[in-house]
Amino acid sequence: MTRGAEPLAGLRRTVTTIVVVALVGAVTVLGAWPVHARPGVLLAGGAALVTGLLAGMTIVRARLRALPAVGLALAGYLVVGLLAAVPDAWTALPGSLLGGMLDVVVAPVTGWKDLLTLTLPAGDGQGVQLPVFIVVYTSTLLALVFALRTPRLWGLAPAVLALAALFPTVFGPRTVSDGPRVLGMTLPAPLPVVAGLVQLALLIGWTVSRSRSRRVAARITATETAVPTDRGRALATRTRRLGLAAAMVVLAVVVAGLATAPLVGDRQRVVGRTVVQPETRTPPLTSPLSSFRRNFTADELHRTLLTVSGDAPQRLRLAALGQYDGEAFRTADPERPDDTSTAFARVPYRAPTAGGTTHTMTVTVDGYSGAWLPLAEQVSEVDFQGGDRRALAQGLYLNTDLQAGVELAARGDAQGLAAGDAYTVTWVDAEAEVSDDAGPGTGSLDGVDAESMPELNQWVTQQRQGGATVGEVRRLARLIIQRSYLGHSKDDPGTGDDSWLPKGYQFRASDAGHGRGRIDGLFGSMLDNRYLDCSDTVTQCAATVGDQEQYATATALMARVVGFPSRAVYGARVGDDGTVTGGDMTAWAEILTSDGTWVAIDTEPRTDNRFVENPDQNAYKRYSPTTAQQNAQQVPPPDKDPSGGVGGGETDDANRVWATVLHVAGVVGRTVFWIALVTLPVWGVLLYKALRWRRRCRHGTPDERLLAGWMEYVDRVVDAGGDVGRTRTRLEVAAPLGAGATRLAQLADWAAFAGVEIGEAQTREYWGLVDAERRRLFEGRTRAQRWRARLSLRSATGYVRRMRERAQIPRRFRLGSGRGRTR
Repeated sequence: MTRGAEPLAGLRRTVTTIVVVALVGAVTVLGAWPVHARPGVLLAGGAALVTGLLAGMTIVRARLRALPAVGLALAGYLVVGLLAAVPDAWTALPGSLLGGMLDVVVAPVTGWKDLLTLTLPAGDGQGVQLPVFIVVYTSTLLALVFALRTPRLWGLAPAVLALAALFPTVFGPRTVSDGPRVLGMTLPAPLPVVAGLVQLALLIGWTVSRSRSRRVAARITATETAVPTDRGRALATRTRRLGLAAAMVVLAVVVAGLATAPLVGDRQRVVGRTVVQPETRTPPLTSPLSSFRRNFTADELHRTLLTVSGDAPQRLRLAALGQYDGEAFRTADPERPDDTSTAFARVPYRAPTAGGTTHTMTVTVDGYSGAWLPLAEQVSEVDFQGGDRRALAQGLYLNTDLQAGVELAARGDAQGLAAGDAYTVTWVDAEAEVSDDAGPGTGSLDGVDAESMPELNQWVTQQRQGGATVGEVRRLARLIIQRSYLGHSKDDPGTGDDSWLPKGYQFRASDAGHGRGRIDGLFGSMLDNRYLDCSDTVTQCAATVGDQEQYATATALMARVVGFPSRAVYGARVGDDGTVTGGDMTAWAEILTSDGTWVAIDTEPRTDNRFVENPDQNAYKRYSPTTAQQNAQQVPPPDKDPSGGVGGGETDDANRVWATVLHVAGVVGRTVFWIALVTLPVWGVLLYKALRWRRRCRHGTPDERLLAGWMEYVDRVVDAGGDVGRTRTRLEVAAPLGAGATRLAQLADWAAFAGVEIGEAQTREYWGLVDAERRRLFEGRTRAQRWRARLSLRSATGYVRRMRERAQIPRRFRLGSGRGRTR
């Protein structure tokens, strides 16, 4: 090859490499779209691609040595990764910036697992884009270095790019998705498969082209003359080869496409998240329904808990309670806290929902606090706002089957939402009307056997007229509510502004709780033949007293006797002005149908009902008959109910003290951690040098430690800015440094070449001279100069260089070792 053709061939090779690497990286970013489904992934992937190209070409063209090259690569990742791949790091400065920096630092170790344990699509928050950034950035940089800087290892460049091309498949969903639409047509393969085929074609074409170019160059160099050839025959041969290769690729793709469907069918793919368990959390085990009546005290009744704006639903959901143990309805069974059906998973971006009308509402927290997140049905997205946005997003966990969410972010000594928080909820109104003829679904019917709840089973047997249908459950639920009478307390609240009593309403005492005895007593009251049968027009037929806590439970348990899996839902009504007060809190029942739909059953007690006025009967018996009292159990009020989450006495004091200690310890620990992280470049260098001094001073034989003392002194000279050279003797190094340094050099030479055994006393004396000479070295220097020397890493880089040379690593494997100044 002529001299004039060599630069042109090199330029062509460089441009081809950049184009292929850029195209493969761009296709990898596009293939990752189903993983994130947010435009941010295109920004993060594009930034990674551009940064990788710039960093790789800088290393190649400047022929950087290994340590500068690694430093440049790390700097590009840390800076650009924080700017482009962690968008929520800039939402609430400066606190969010520190969290974003931590995400960037730990992402190479934990980022892959965080992404695999999330529900897809993962979105762009909480640092979930860092894995694709790392893959694209690293593969692009390494491919350029292998292809252009180390030609003998250029075959590693396609291998690195091929590994990066697996990202959309490894981190993608388990199920096979439909193909993308191109020019109005839907391709018969999912996006990762299409992306992989495009990348495969690029890499094969690049490899073939590069190999052919190398063979041609080698042949010309070997013959040193260009052999005349028949250009027409050469063109025909080349065309025939390319056509044959293209036909083989097309045939392989067609056969693979035809064989995939019958072989795989609807089965799930084996991907990364198949073998990695998702990150889940157990919901609070206490029942929020047990403390329902606290919302109707004088202090809480008119207190604004939430403010809702936008497309607000009629009711907000807080907790779906499907586990009944005879004492309370809970979300999870305390004896089975690891049950996957009641576990809550991280959903950083968008949850799957059924089709329907999409709505958006914004919830502002006022007086409400707790782990249960007020939501609508069929939640699609939850976007937090404010300074704690990042922490709240990381603490969000959803259970789409329960249609409920919990917020587990630590807020001081508590957990969950606090006053001032705000978030936007995108939810879907399915608008599906369930037929009365629908049958029951499959699920738990625990807690309603005839032995434990005889009155419930007897009442259902007497009142039942049809089969196990939604319509029958609705009819029986209306019968329960027709006999109801509202009662939120055991004591008369009076008639003031802070009273829950409706105007003109007569107070009737009502016990709290929803255990078996309390609920079975309701059905026992309705079995008493002294009460009139109810209808929509009869308003003197009350037989029971309670509120939504009791009637939601009674309806849910009644549905289980009929045959429907059921649960109680704790929530709140939204006022016309968008506010939610303590008096708006409510509960209702839901039943599961055969098509997997949960149907809500209203359980609001009547306020227009009356007890039969009969002076011959005791007033108390009219709404709490003897039969019910015999079967009822005494239920403590919520402030004494252990399930309500409030204790008393010395145990509470000890718990508060322990919680305070843990909170203080957590604050101190986080503060120390952040200080240590920010000051890592300082104390890391000081620790490295201290450990190096200790190793040299204490390890080895006396003569080895004496020689190590000379090495320690030389390293201190280098850190102070001295130039000791690479080929000078000890005496040549010490000559410009004074008599003390010359004395140290002479003693080191004597220990190395005299062949005399060195004693411990001589070694300690020598290290004393080293310390004295080290102190003299910094005399007359400013404090800033001394600290600059302490934090210098020049001696460390020299140590790495000496170790590399001592290991005799071939020059072709030394990254950037071909050009540069020799010291």
